Amino acid sequence: MAIHHTRTGQWQAPKRPPAWIPGRCPSSGPGATPAPHETLAAVAHELRLPLSHIKGFVDSLRRTDVDWDEETRSDFLAEIEVETDRLAQLVDSLLAVGSSDGTTGRARMALTHPAAVVRGALRRVGSSLGERPLRIDVPSNLPSVRLDASQMERVLANLIHNAIKYTPGGSPIGVSARICAINELELAVEDEGQGIPPEDRERIFEPFFREQSAARSRVPGFGLGLAICKSIVLAHGGRIQVTDRPGGGAHFSVFLPTGVRRAPNSTWRRPLEAGRRGTPPARVAA
Repeated sequence: MAIHHTRTGQWQAPKRPPAWIPGRCPSSGPGATPAPHETLAAVAHELRLPLSHIKGFVDSLRRTDVDWDEETRSDFLAEIEVETDRLAQLVDSLLAVGSSDGTTGRARMALTHPAAVVRGALRRVGSSLGERPLRIDVPSNLPSVRLDASQMERVLANLIHNAIKYTPGGSPIGVSARICAINELELAVEDEGQGIPPEDRERIFEPFFREQSAARSRVPGFGLGLAICKSIVLAHGGRIQVTDRPGGGAHFSVFLPTGVRRAPNSTWRRPLEAGRRGTPPARVAA
């Protein structure tokens, strides 16, 4: 499985072929939810892709008739590491979707202030935000809520990553928290992209479904992130939905039942600041 190395004149493993995009099935068209046999085919394809890539590089490194230079060997090992990480991520996602609560372990529930959840999510997102303007709005009088902080951080981080992937670079992203009239906590992520068509707003939370514009964009993805989010939120007794953002874009909302403890009167609020990467301050409400 080795091919000629154009830079060194030696041989190297093949580059990865274009990825099959979950949700684009020959029998159902772009944006449709795959049938069960198509779902299995999608899983098999996504598992086989990184495995074949890894094997190609390993086969090349094991060749006895080629004297690889150190730079090429390093390139091959880096590719193997990338594909191994990709494979591990896919397996974790499949396990999470297959579990009852969207996780691969036991939930650790504790009273947590929404500010701490938002801060943890932004840490997970890290440098992916780049220089995007970020609006964070977490009022001071929100109650602490009983939840698994790590998993809820994962939900918000997934929603923020989606906003980054499917909106133009430099467009702002908003992250907020508020109490609704029905005594629920809403954690929200909104963007200024194209939004989600009404007919897809339920289906985007199904495993392997990708909305048509997302599928056409060729943005990498398994179509599992939002399904995992839904599983985690349902396990918390909550719900998740997407609506239009006033002025254009998508508004993803996570609704969780509130607890009884109120947060101290300390504030954690940040306005929209153009051209700066958003990171929350160290001080958050307990």
